[in-house]
Amino acid sequence: MGLWNISSSDANTGLKFRGAINASLDAIRVWLLSKDAVDTDLMAKTAANTADIATLKTTITNLQLNINNTVGMIGVFSGDVAPDGWLRVDTGALVSRMTYPNLWAFANTSLNIVSDSEWLAQIGANKGICGRFSYGDGSTNFRTPSLGDVAITFKSVGRGIGTYEPDHILSHSHTSPGFTTGAEWGYGDVVHYSNMFFIGDMSRSTGSTGSTENTIKNIAYLPCIKY
Repeated sequence: MGLWNISSSDANTGLKFRGAINASLDAIRVWLLSKDAVDTDLMAKTAANTADIATLKTTITNLQLNINNTVGMIGVFSGDVAPDGWLRVDTGALVSRMTYPNLWAFANTSLNIVSDSEWLAQIGANKGICGRFSYGDGSTNFRTPSLGDVAITFKSVGRGIGTYEPDHILSHSHTSPGFTTGAEWGYGDVVHYSNMFFIGDMSRSTGSTGSTENTIKNIAYLPCIKY
């Protein structure tokens, strides 16, 4: 057999070898295609996860902003215990600046904070009511408003935030029975005539009735402040 002569058996062996090589190459090609598909899918999932994580971060940030935006808000609750995140403000207690830093920061920017001596003076003058914060001891604590047994109203332009308004009765007058010239008039069985003159105090008193202050129908709930 010469160098370039190939027997039938050699040819068969070559064909088998080429077939094996081609099969291997096909297998490698299929693997590479599957790998590309896996990588593409992984990249897509990674991108989706990255987007989800970014959305979650934004949501958390917005929630934190919303929570911070409600610090200082007054709310009322139908139980006698303040819910989580709230402090009761029916007594105006001293609270820690370190424990409630967000509320302390709010108080400082509220334009509604006074010295503790002024706060106590308002409490004494206004039946235990004060709508303001105080600086407390000046270093470690501060006071919340004291809103027990008081109705809250919306302020108008020109009225200071947290200011107290005491009881008032709307200015008014009463009329007494009148008479015409020449007619008789009087009270009960006593009859007088218009041509008669009386010298002295003619005022009459209707007596008094009612409670110690003017109130409206009301239901007591617990006032709280968001911290």
